[in-house]
Amino acid sequence: MASDSDNEMENSMEEDIDSDLDDVELQKAFKEGRLKPGLNIEQKSKRPLINNKEALTAKYAEIYLDLPWVERLDCTNTPLLVNEADLPTKDDETLADNDFKREMLFYRQAQATVLEAIPRLKAENLATKRPDDYYAQMAKSDEHMKRIREYLVNRKSDIEKREKLRKLREQRLYGKKVQQEVLLKRQEDKTKLLKTMKKVRKGKIQSTKKK
Repeated sequence: MASDSDNEMENSMEEDIDSDLDDVELQKAFKEGRLKPGLNIEQKSKRPLINNKEALTAKYAEIYLDLPWVERLDCTNTPLLVNEADLPTKDDETLADNDFKREMLFYRQAQATVLEAIPRLKAENLATKRPDDYYAQMAKSDEHMKRIREYLVNRKSDIEKREKLRKLREQRLYGKKVQQEVLLKRQEDKTKLLKTMKKVRKGKIQSTKKK
């Protein structure tokens, strides 16, 4: 029994010491500005941003390779414009939500790249077509690309249908609103007419009484 009591006392003393140490650390953190009033979690200082332009320029010069274009085959192009409808509009701000239009822009951009790259490759006397006896597995089969195209077309059709239904609902609501306004106007006109008729009748009755 005595040993159990001694162990409990030792554990209690250790807990008190740990608690005192925690309080000291919290006070130190608060004094150094690492702990703000109302917070019980120490905030770690943010790592300062480093923009060492000289070091970046030196590293760029170290890894830069002045290779000819045929070794890089890089092209930077904007999407090919077919007509005025392809010019950027305000609706393009929501392009991320328009799968069909986004895919079409990728397609047009690939077209523009081909129109630039093929003449440059021919100028370097490089072949741009496969030999007739060359067979290689495509990354995506024609069947797969066909399914993607069908999906995009169906998706576009569904979006157009939903848009038409939304416009029809808005037109119906607007039609109901106009109909209610017309009925209300008729009721008001009818009420005014009845009041006018009452006044006229009342005036006639009063004139006959005077006679």
